[in-house]
Amino acid sequence: MKTIRKYIQWLKVYGGKRGKNSLLLFLLAIVFHGMVVLAPAIQKNLIESLTHAAIDHRAILYYIGVALCLAICTVLEVFLLIQMKLTLQKKFTLTMLHSMLRSENKIIQKRGAGAYLSRIFGDAEQMSNLYGENIFTGFISVLSSIVIFIIATRWTPLFAYVTIPTTILIIIVMIGTNQLQMKYFALAREKIYELNPCALELIENRKTMMGNLSNTMAFSSIKETMEERDRMFYKSSLAATLGNTLIRVIKDLSFVCFFIFSMNEILRGKLDIATFIPLMAYLNFFYAPVGEWKEWQERLSKFDFFSKRNEENFMLKQHYTLPENHSLRLAGVSVKRGEKTILSDFHLTLDQVYGVVGLSGEGKSTLIKALLKEIEDYEGHIEIGGKDAREIPLPIVHGFFNTSFQEAEIFDGDLNYNVTLGRTGLDDMTYDQKQKALEEKIGAELGRLEKGESILDRDLFLEIYHLEPFEWTEEMEAQCRSHLGNVESTAREMAKILMTKKYYKTSRYEYILEALHLHPLEEREFGQRGSHISGGEKNKVALARFYLKEDFPFIMDEPFTSLDEKSEKENLAILSSMVRGGRGLVISHKLNILRELSDEIIVIHGGRVEAVGTHEELLSRSKLYGELYQMYREKRK
Repeated sequence: MKTIRKYIQWLKVYGGKRGKNSLLLFLLAIVFHGMVVLAPAIQKNLIESLTHAAIDHRAILYYIGVALCLAICTVLEVFLLIQMKLTLQKKFTLTMLHSMLRSENKIIQKRGAGAYLSRIFGDAEQMSNLYGENIFTGFISVLSSIVIFIIATRWTPLFAYVTIPTTILIIIVMIGTNQLQMKYFALAREKIYELNPCALELIENRKTMMGNLSNTMAFSSIKETMEERDRMFYKSSLAATLGNTLIRVIKDLSFVCFFIFSMNEILRGKLDIATFIPLMAYLNFFYAPVGEWKEWQERLSKFDFFSKRNEENFMLKQHYTLPENHSLRLAGVSVKRGEKTILSDFHLTLDQVYGVVGLSGEGKSTLIKALLKEIEDYEGHIEIGGKDAREIPLPIVHGFFNTSFQEAEIFDGDLNYNVTLGRTGLDDMTYDQKQKALEEKIGAELGRLEKGESILDRDLFLEIYHLEPFEWTEEMEAQCRSHLGNVESTAREMAKILMTKKYYKTSRYEYILEALHLHPLEEREFGQRGSHISGGEKNKVALARFYLKEDFPFIMDEPFTSLDEKSEKENLAILSSMVRGGRGLVISHKLNILRELSDEIIVIHGGRVEAVGTHEELLSRSKLYGELYQMYREKRK
């Protein structure tokens, strides 16, 4: 029952026009099965009229009407179900795509993007297929079978003698084979999720494979997984086929038995031909729920499997707190992994540019992950815009910062798209006017919430919280109201964040392209993950994207990783002018970069802050920094 409730709940949330469609499907199921019960009764009257050498023309018209009604119901039902299936598939896919933008995805972290990609499209299609039948048919068909049983048993008790033991035997076979089918189906799907990231890794690292491994070694693990997957699918299909075959055999035997016993009853004068023919039709219709319920049992078992696998993507906790300003404060932040402390008692108020340095594995990357909500199981507090970072939606946290990561993310497009990400360019005046208008619009809606009134612009809140229209509920409006802070400052901050996600200043864009000498790349397509440009060009494009977003707290992780020494020197001067007077964190092993960009440098040793100061102060204050600087100087010689 729990699975059925969840099945219906998901249909309500994702089905679209759910009230109208569900009512139509319910009515179609009632009409269809009503006609199924009525048809043999009309047939009986027709045959009886023939025995009296007369034709009941009214009964013929009724019979034709029933046939037409059955055909119309079938066509309408198919149309509605196809429409609903496609709607569900789209919404399941969108929900799974949105989920990885609203929360850190465990599947991607553990198994890679390939595994999650197969879930997005594979599982979404599988789950939508489970809604490919009329949900009301199974229930109405049971009721119609009960009516058929009562009518047929009144005609002859022989009907009950045959159908009751047959039904019990079919149910036993159905339950047993379905359990086996789902057991092996689940194991096969697990092998698919193991296989996809392995295949993706092989494709991405094919050059290394070609140069160092034979085909046999490169494909051995993939072949083994494929063979295991196929064995599981074979067993699952075998169980399903065995179940269907046994049920068909049992039903056929019941037809044979009923036919033989009926012939005996006819010879004894206890049954007439006019009743026998409709009884055979009723016998066929009586078993219809068995097949439908077998399909429903399989469907619900698969739904239970897929919904549990993807529950974390569909049942994400929605956060509603919005930042009120551009402040950032860390107080006593500590991160542990098992017994090991990765980061311990970290305190920081971001009021200038800080460099962060330390040995590998000393907590620098962990610090970034905590700031960007990639990890939330830390002790202490992180406040973003005066609010607890854990309670702020993930897209807003990422929008709050300007980030540049060590691994440049390049898209299959041209220079403009890779720098602007498809945003619209505006001149400075228009940009400022739009931001002011957006601030007033957000302020007005937040003001309505503050007064206890309903919002007027739902689309604005969908944009703020990164939601699809079908995900919005009345409860969310109440939650937004309960988490509301200062209206004026929140509106100002959110307008600033939302503007950078939709627009950019064309003057700044042109300046950046000129400063980084990127105009030669304007006529080129970059290829998948930037496969058509060099590592240095990727780095420059990523820097241009970083420069485009101004006046935000920034996080830079190992800038200039792929640039030669000359290009690094040129770009360091540009970056220095860009971040001067700003607030942010620069993480790097290159001390010349930290020295040039930072107001002060934080030295992390053993997960703890060993010292904070300028380059000159740290040379005398921090033993580790002195050693790192000495190593850096020796590398430069």
